[in-house]
Amino acid sequence: MTGSPSPQALQQSVDGLLANIGSSSRTTQLWRELARAFFSRSDDGYLEGRELDDQLQQWLDFAEWADIRRDGEVSVRIFNPSKKTNGYALDRTILQTCMPDQPFIFDSIQLLLQTLSVAPLRCIHPIVGVNRSSQGRMESVNPRPVPGEPLESMMHFELPRLKNASQRKAVEQAVLARLERVRIVVSDHQSMRERAKWLAGHLSDETAEVTQDHFRLVTLAQKFLHWLIDD
Repeated sequence: MTGSPSPQALQQSVDGLLANIGSSSRTTQLWRELARAFFSRSDDGYLEGRELDDQLQQWLDFAEWADIRRDGEVSVRIFNPSKKTNGYALDRTILQTCMPDQPFIFDSIQLLLQTLSVAPLRCIHPIVGVNRSSQGRMESVNPRPVPGEPLESMMHFELPRLKNASQRKAVEQAVLARLERVRIVVSDHQSMRERAKWLAGHLSDETAEVTQDHFRLVTLAQKFLHWLIDD
């Protein structure tokens, strides 16, 4: 009886598959690196569950779709994949997003999908270093981004199959609206964190006579602010 391949064997298979992508064009190389990012975020169970060739086509299809994204744009699509259109088939509905990385987007969409009664069966969410041209086309892709690189959040959800096009459209619109709302809410997230840090450090700068109760309240306020900053 043949057992499951080891993690090392799976990784070797993935590396070999990526190395054998035929075209040497710059676009194909970028798409290959994006596929590498998704493979690196896939657990062994996912890699073993389907043919690696199909998974490669899945990620190349994602890369082709995400190849152009205007500055600040939130891209969302939902579809039932087919060999003819996407290069792979799956008896699930696929939801994918691409946008600048920021806090809270993944959890927000997870909760939204549960609320819509389409809780994801699978989620893969690499954060990728991406540089784009002024027209929004990918110019570089780094599966292992370094500090200072522009980051993009790319999310892939596999949902229970939605046969009705109007159902899929409703989910797509709800996801887009939620991502736009989250982006607006957290647009000043960093400046608020910096202000909270400043307040936490200066609350005790009191020149008046300090009572024990005052000191206790200041300490509680500082603990609360540090909790907000670290959460």
